Amino acid sequence: MNESLDKGKRVAGHPEQSHGHIKINALAAISDRDGEPRHYHSALPLKELPKATTRRLSRFEKCVIACVMGLGEELGDIPMVLGSRYGTVASNTLQLLKQLNGEDVLSPTRFSLSVHNASVGLASQLMKIHADYSAIAAGARTLNALYTEALARLRDGADQLIIIYADTPLTEEYAPFNTIDHEYYFAALISANGQADANATEFTALLRASDLDGVFALFDAMEKGVPA
Repeated sequence: MNESLDKGKRVAGHPEQSHGHIKINALAAISDRDGEPRHYHSALPLKELPKATTRRLSRFEKCVIACVMGLGEELGDIPMVLGSRYGTVASNTLQLLKQLNGEDVLSPTRFSLSVHNASVGLASQLMKIHADYSAIAAGARTLNALYTEALARLRDGADQLIIIYADTPLTEEYAPFNTIDHEYYFAALISANGQADANATEFTALLRASDLDGVFALFDAMEKGVPA
């Protein structure tokens, strides 16, 4: 069996082998879980994003970009993986369907942004990140799938990796399928080097459990300096 494929198989099947070995080097997050939008750690305020290149973007893309830009300026060769259960279904995709139903001309911008990895691609362009990027959707297990992909990348030789999660509640048209009540965005620069601390170990456990609220409760505790 190909060695890299064999590594990926072992990681996917037994992620506990590297449990606790992910190190968080930088973190940025945005959520309204406390009742109003809040920026955690180093996430950029949306008003500080480059207006010329982001003015036509939805809040979804802007929040992803604000989180990635908050990780630092020297990210040129670091791969990125985005996890999102719904992507832009509630914004760009829905508007495209409404335009089709009304026999209107489709918006080229909305069409290009309806791709699941569009937001991370835009972040890559703005930050001049030359490494590859990908996007994952795995239903209720999307956070776990993001963790598994990250662990496989690190085990396969990546020095550092940017993992991103982004989701926002679905609109009333999709209410029967909605499972979240708040918006959640985060980007973390991680590595497998060095000794992981308690926060990194807890972060890993929460990703494995797909516990989104737990992840943001941890971010809140980390910002306040409360041990995990």
